[in-house]
Amino acid sequence: MANDIRVLLLDRIDPVAKGLLEEQGYEVATSISQPLEEVIGEFDAVGVRSKTQLTAELLRRAREGRTEYVCRAGSGVDNIDVNAATGDGLERHIIVANTPDANTIAVAELSMGLLLTLSRNLYPAIHSTREGKWEKSRFQGSELQGKNLGVIGLGRIGLEVARRAWAFGMNIIAYDVSRPEENIRSLGYTPATLQSLLQEADYVTVHVPLLPATRGLIGEEQFSLMKPTAYLINTSRGGIIREEALRDALLQKRIGGAALDVFEQEERFEQGDSSNVWWEGLPDDVVFLPTPHIGASTRDAQRLAAETLARQIIAYFSEGLAINAVNKYPVHEESIPYVRLVRSLGRIASQIITSPVSNVQFTYHGNINSADREALNRAGLVGLLEHQVEEASYDSVLEMVERRGITYAHRFDEGSQYRNLVEIMVEVEGQTLGITGKIDDEGRMKVKSIDGRVIEMPIRKKAYLIVLNDNRPGIIHAVTGVLSSHDINISACHNEGEETRTTNGGTALSVYALDSPLSRGVIGQVAALDGIQWVKYADLS
Repeated sequence: MANDIRVLLLDRIDPVAKGLLEEQGYEVATSISQPLEEVIGEFDAVGVRSKTQLTAELLRRAREGRTEYVCRAGSGVDNIDVNAATGDGLERHIIVANTPDANTIAVAELSMGLLLTLSRNLYPAIHSTREGKWEKSRFQGSELQGKNLGVIGLGRIGLEVARRAWAFGMNIIAYDVSRPEENIRSLGYTPATLQSLLQEADYVTVHVPLLPATRGLIGEEQFSLMKPTAYLINTSRGGIIREEALRDALLQKRIGGAALDVFEQEERFEQGDSSNVWWEGLPDDVVFLPTPHIGASTRDAQRLAAETLARQIIAYFSEGLAINAVNKYPVHEESIPYVRLVRSLGRIASQIITSPVSNVQFTYHGNINSADREALNRAGLVGLLEHQVEEASYDSVLEMVERRGITYAHRFDEGSQYRNLVEIMVEVEGQTLGITGKIDDEGRMKVKSIDGRVIEMPIRKKAYLIVLNDNRPGIIHAVTGVLSSHDINISACHNEGEETRTTNGGTALSVYALDSPLSRGVIGQVAALDGIQWVKYADLS
């Protein structure tokens, strides 16, 4: 069979991948003479790095052809349209995988390099000395020992940075929404809220994925909390730091300096357009170190990523193993709607809670096929984690929950009075949040209750504003007024049912289905309205 396998490797993937694949008898191409959309379906597997964008249209062409497997040589799959590769789950889909461990050390070491460069003023000192100056007194720095390092995100890379900084004698303060505090303490680090981390840290290093929940995570408000001598480092993804707010913070000396390896407009830079970058014109006394996304750019990391990619392609076509796949799950056709439902319920629940999950209980009522418990449970766990952890996937999620100290269990209640209902109970710091949903007679997903409050909410939109407010006239009008003032169209408003609204201490739950996403500013305006108890925003895109 190997002689029939054709593989396309793009983006100058290290030649070791081509060599390993050809050793197994695979036909390998590293360039094409025609547009990619015309030839992608002629290959069984496609390997890319970060440059090639595997769009929905490209992957539609691939699915119509012979393509079975695409893999990114690196972490993340943000340049691959996973939904388009997967399709609706009922037809042949393309496996999407990555090599998440390959660049971990490279990015961690760059983070430490930037940390040291900032602390010892190395860049301006080197530049000055190369100009023939000897300005010893000008470049007095600071030691790392005894300083507080705030690590935002304790995933693979964040952990490696923390370990290295610990060896330098630094105190590690960690914020990770997917790790319970006890888990962080067990690692020897101090758990913190984002606010307290920013207030206490001498250095802040960012290691979270770019997700709706993390886009713009560090902005004007967060910079105002930091020490005026603190340094910020980001080697994760562009978009997590609001770059205009960072420029203002640097100019106004609200922080000591920053080093960024990732930016919002990297696609423009990749195409050779680096005009009008926001850091142009910064005064010489502003400490800002930009690098061109070189986190994974070591010979070691590129070779390991290419080698891993090749071995994963071989494992898939020779053994059927989808290693590091982000969209593979075995499931019977009749259970596919419930897999989608439990994942959607998990996604909604994860955006209502504000603390790390410690325990999850899945209950499947009625005639839901217990043979698909593995796919169902994994889908629910992925839903709970995917807004917090970029690499959350069906293949990796069990390892991820174990690493974060999260326990889970399930049961099937075939004799239940409820027909084909999915229930998730999430335990957070001794408290629980329950959410239920079902597939109706027309095959549509619906939320049936949130936190014990009855609500009939079809899951059709990608953006939902969830509001708990005083049960009195005028609240809904005030909320819709804020949304309309920002040209946000409300497609539907779902209100708590009478059976629970009258027994909940004068409060009521409403969910607004929206046609477009919300900014943090708009959410804040709704939260500030009189009579609002709390506001949550669920992004299901």
